[in-house]
Amino acid sequence: MNLAAVMADVEQKLKTITGLRTFPYSARKVSPPAATVALPDDLTYDLTYGRGSDQLTLMILVVVGEATARTATTDLAAYADGSGERSVKETVDGRSLKGAADDRPYDEATVTKVVFLVPTIGGTEYLAAEFTVMITGKGR
Repeated sequence: MNLAAVMADVEQKLKTITGLRTFPYSARKVSPPAATVALPDDLTYDLTYGRGSDQLTLMILVVVGEATARTATTDLAAYADGSGERSVKETVDGRSLKGAADDRPYDEATVTKVVFLVPTIGGTEYLAAEFTVMITGKGR
């Protein structure tokens, strides 16, 4: 599995959410609403015999606004919904958007959970959500 291609593909999927600024890496500064794709927590090799498949866990951080902003909770709820125009789960879940099977950087992505946070980015506290994405792909 090509890690850089996987991260770029997830970021491209997130770009389809209207109004969401996206980065295929962690960013020091953001202008909300924004999403970053972080390096995986882990990458497990050889889930199946003969380098058949690998699996990794990516994190997506969605930042919506200052923690004290009136609309931040409502805005974040739309990204955390299981479906809908701004749903991270609906946007990222499923098979890769790449072309033929051999060109895909992975075979399947599943958003498994979301945790709500108040991170400090560039000296400002933001309301955010961290999405966990399990990705399984070819081991070769």
